[in-house]
Amino acid sequence: MTDDPSANRLTLQRPPPRTRRISPVLFWCAAGMILLALVALAWRYAWPQQVSSYRVKREALEVSVSGPATLDAINKANVSSRVAGRLTQILIDRNDRVVPGQLIATIEQEDLRNILSASRANLQGAQGAQQEADANVESAQATLTNARSAFGRQAELKEKGWVSRASYEQAEATLRESEARVAGLRQAAQRARAQTDAAAASVRVDEAQLGLASVRAPFGGIVSVRNRNVGDVLSAGASILEIVDPESIVLTARFDESAIGAVRPGQPARIRFAFDARRAVTGKVLRLGRSVDPETREFTADIVADRLPSNWAINQRANVEIVLSAKPRALVVPAAFVEWNGIQPNVWVLEGGRARRRSIELTGTRGSRLEVRRGLAPGDILLSPEDSYPFMPVARQGDDDR
Repeated sequence: MTDDPSANRLTLQRPPPRTRRISPVLFWCAAGMILLALVALAWRYAWPQQVSSYRVKREALEVSVSGPATLDAINKANVSSRVAGRLTQILIDRNDRVVPGQLIATIEQEDLRNILSASRANLQGAQGAQQEADANVESAQATLTNARSAFGRQAELKEKGWVSRASYEQAEATLRESEARVAGLRQAAQRARAQTDAAAASVRVDEAQLGLASVRAPFGGIVSVRNRNVGDVLSAGASILEIVDPESIVLTARFDESAIGAVRPGQPARIRFAFDARRAVTGKVLRLGRSVDPETREFTADIVADRLPSNWAINQRANVEIVLSAKPRALVVPAAFVEWNGIQPNVWVLEGGRARRRSIELTGTRGSRLEVRRGLAPGDILLSPEDSYPFMPVARQGDDDR
């Protein structure tokens, strides 16, 4: 044990604290961070930012919907052969105009003529057999009339007892035989008449087949496609050429199904063909399709052009714009200055030199220029939503007159 009494003395007093010293490195780092934060805040909320702007104003506005289209025709037909054979003649070519019923092609007819000749010969034979059967019926009818007269006389004489029973029975048998013969000949005449009718029907069928070898235009129009040449062997139903009625030409356009409630027949339209997209051809909506494509979710509408280009072709591409409505003085904002919070449209407005977000109400959501129903007034300054944030000080670059 130690002799120092203080070594064994216990105390509850806290020892005096040690003096802590802040590291100069940490101090200057913290000071720098605070300074940077103050500079950032000053830059963000005190220094005016350059941002594009737009002054709200009233102007003419067209609300439209556009979509791709292809040139088509309501009245068009694939003219084909209804009989098999070799194509011997084509009387028209592409771009030729035809009238209804015009002869446009012929198919080899020699075999069909021979079949028709055989059918006509069969008809003549059937008609001769029918005439013979009718003559036999007339002859048997005369014999029957004579037998009835003879039997009547025999019956009268028998009642008076002037003829024998054998003579009476002989006259009766002759009468029955004549009646049976007339009935049989009438049946034969009916069969001959049926054979004549069948032969006549066969002649009509063969005449129709021969007529089908001459291919004629079903309606007036222009030949758009020629698929065959002279000498080709055709099967029944093989296409020879295609005829299009130019008066029925339409442009079948496709639009998103969200616009189906706004498109109506008679609305004006602008058509731009792919070969000259800068020039617009006027037209109007003719009719709407009543089905939506399950994959693209698009519906179709047929557009009639007021004037077709001099060189048009079926399946030619174009772009169609339908004017849904037109207002001479609408409150308009560019769609680029509108941002969406879910389904709510908002804009950034310059108020007191700072950017503030404001909710607005639009009449539609299609197009690059939108009409404002509520929330803005003429003269309000809109700021680009890409560069704006709440309470941002603004130094405008100039109004955008888009």
